[in-house]
Amino acid sequence: MAAKRVLIVSDGSQFSESALEFALAVYKGSDVQLAGIFVQDLSYLSMLTLMGSDELMNTFNFRFVEESLKAGESKVKGYIDEFRQRCKEANVHFEVLFEKGSAPAEIIHESTFCDLIIIGYQSFFANIGGRQDDHLLRDVLSEAQCPVVVVPEAWKVPGSVVFGFDGKYESTYALRQFLYLMPAGVLQVPFRSVSVDEDGTLPEDHQMQQLQSLMNAHGINMTSIVKKGKAGEEIRKEVESQTSPILVMGSYGRSLFSMLFHHSASDSILRSQQVPVFITHR
Repeated sequence: MAAKRVLIVSDGSQFSESALEFALAVYKGSDVQLAGIFVQDLSYLSMLTLMGSDELMNTFNFRFVEESLKAGESKVKGYIDEFRQRCKEANVHFEVLFEKGSAPAEIIHESTFCDLIIIGYQSFFANIGGRQDDHLLRDVLSEAQCPVVVVPEAWKVPGSVVFGFDGKYESTYALRQFLYLMPAGVLQVPFRSVSVDEDGTLPEDHQMQQLQSLMNAHGINMTSIVKKGKAGEEIRKEVESQTSPILVMGSYGRSLFSMLFHHSASDSILRSQQVPVFITHR
């Protein structure tokens, strides 16, 4: 059973074309429903209280707010029109969610009622001059109530799956969610499980056998490999060696965010290698 309701994220300042096109390609021919969420961010309004309280300033504030709201709403409506047009062309079920407020809060709330979020990587970091301290993606990843696929701008339909396995619940939970939510076409590509001896610990032999039993039950032939070194670096190398991979990960024995946002690991995987990443946590 694949995902039935998938949230395609746009925060209003950027339309994530990569997220939508990835969803259309991966779920082509399925009965998925794409819910496009478009948030007109109003968080800047709180800053106006710092601008003064005299009559002239209040008049200026009112005009500024009015013009900003109109401009923002017009931009979002353009994104909505584009979303509708692409979904109609692809003959896929869709719905539009237009919200006003805080983008992370609205996205996280809606994730409670979705199977999966698909979010574009670079478009969201581009919101603040391309800096990697943009809070939106971090907030969504840490608080989302369903799994998330982070999609780079230049992506390919998955031709292989790389799965980081440390024997802990988080990693097997991420894999099970991936198996439940991806369509059959994605589950027919080669799978590789990567376990890394980073601090003298590896999954037990019986855990490796149980993992193989799970995959066999799903009709998937998975190759398991063991490496020694730093987990982020070794997983990156394995991703680089595969054809059009998607990376599946839970927390892999360390902070999820140090794995994703540390320069040496995330910059290579999410930016340079242009690899989609399936992420979930408990």
